[in-house]
Amino acid sequence: WHDADDYIQGVYVDADGSLAGSNFIIYDTAVNSQPDVAYNPNDTTFTVVWLTVVSGAKYSISSYKVDPRSETVVVEVAGEEVILANPVIAISSNGTQLIAWEIEETTYAHFNVVGQRLNSGGSLLGGTITIADDVPNNETAPAIAWNSTAGNFLVAWRNTVSTLGDTEYYIKARRIGT
Repeated sequence: WHDADDYIQGVYVDADGSLAGSNFIIYDTAVNSQPDVAYNPNDTTFTVVWLTVVSGAKYSISSYKVDPRSETVVVEVAGEEVILANPVIAISSNGTQLIAWEIEETTYAHFNVVGQRLNSGGSLLGGTITIADDVPNNETAPAIAWNSTAGNFLVAWRNTVSTLGDTEYYIKARRIGT
């Protein structure tokens, strides 16, 4: 979660839902919000992603692998774009991570959903992936899950279509491989 000081914080929780220790700060630099977390059962770690206000209307998305056994570092996933929002994360069976988020496309003044893969260690894999870009519609509010049976991620989003003063909302989705 992010607290009143805009720090990203965490706390371990036991399987029965009880707290397993004290709160700890994950990231305490700048103005941070919109955290999301995923668990990696392969190495019993968590990866947290969040949005940071860099300056004015510039944002970045960062990730942090939380491992109680070792020191880890923050990885900037996307940086200093005009508007970024709503980062979400899922982790595959082999530890590959997919982070998806909204990005403002300034040429057509609408939002797209893009993503970035990270390896099991948290390092970037390749470049940014365009997941949804349906000009002139807005693609927002991404959600993501890992399907271990099919071996791929599913990213869903809200597609907003406005025509002649009418606005319609749809849920769309796309499968993304590891």
